[in-house]
Amino acid sequence: MILAILLVLTAATALLTVAFLGTLRGLAEMRLRLAGHDFTGLEPMRTDPGRPLPEDLKAAFPAWAAAPGGILFLADDCPTCLRLAGELGSFPHLDRLLFCPVAGDGTEIRERLPAAVTEIPEPVAAGLLGALNVWITPVLVLQQDGYIVARGLASGAETLEAIEHLWNVTFGETDHHQNGKEGDRWALISEAN
Repeated sequence: MILAILLVLTAATALLTVAFLGTLRGLAEMRLRLAGHDFTGLEPMRTDPGRPLPEDLKAAFPAWAAAPGGILFLADDCPTCLRLAGELGSFPHLDRLLFCPVAGDGTEIRERLPAAVTEIPEPVAAGLLGALNVWITPVLVLQQDGYIVARGLASGAETLEAIEHLWNVTFGETDHHQNGKEGDRWALISEAN
């Protein structure tokens, strides 16, 4: 009798777990659809290091493309992005950052970003989103000489400290979060990804 009750409880627990996970997936799909994304058949983002940036972006910002720089992909409907945009004021390389809105028109993000961060204009922004297939936020792509050299996805770009860390290890500057010591640059970049 006890064995039968345990089997029924185990089966009920398994069914409830499957139903709960299905509900979570449904909510995630609905959020993507409401944000204007078609998640079916999503291709991976093309932000891997070594990939060249689109020519129209390099032509629109030639001085930026010739030196180390970054692109922040942020969305108005992303609370983490909104918070991050407001925290960037102390980032020492603001003049080397470009902002590309992923969802929405970027108005709420622009209001929070420091003035030194340059917004990528349309249609260059749309072309960049299409070329790199960025569909999650926040994302930071670092470039040098027109080529992607590093990226921070989601948790790798969700705080000012994560962005500073990725910038410092990518471009060989001292990472202040390592007690002033420069670490193994490539190991840290891999860790940041």
